[in-house]
Amino acid sequence: MALSVVRYKAEQEFDKARRMLVKEEYSRAFFYLDKALKLNPYCMQYRDLMGFVKLRVAYEKKDLDLLDDAVWYAIDTTVMYPDNYYSYFTAGKAYHIYNDKVMAVLFYRRALKLNPFKPEIKERLAKLL
Repeated sequence: MALSVVRYKAEQEFDKARRMLVKEEYSRAFFYLDKALKLNPYCMQYRDLMGFVKLRVAYEKKDLDLLDDAVWYAIDTTVMYPDNYYSYFTAGKAYHIYNDKVMAVLFYRRALKLNPFKPEIKERLAKLL
């Protein structure tokens, strides 16, 4: 299959996932994001949204395994895209949920360094310091 066709199909799945997020149907969004990432596993935008969805579902279901997965996913994305503030922010939120303040502060500070104009990062960091 041609690369452009694969990317097009991945983008279709991603659009379905975004529509599910608007409806707050996180499990269905997770399903479509997983399909998009299987077609295009290195797309930063897909990975960022998957990290958000995993974190949201883990928090709502109080599922520590999914929370572990969300942390791994965010950290893996920071390795792939070290200038992407959102992955650091997601990892910080996950560690914040874990109540690991040291790691949360570490990731929030890195996110803030990469995007100093994001007030939500400053607010979360201020709560921990």
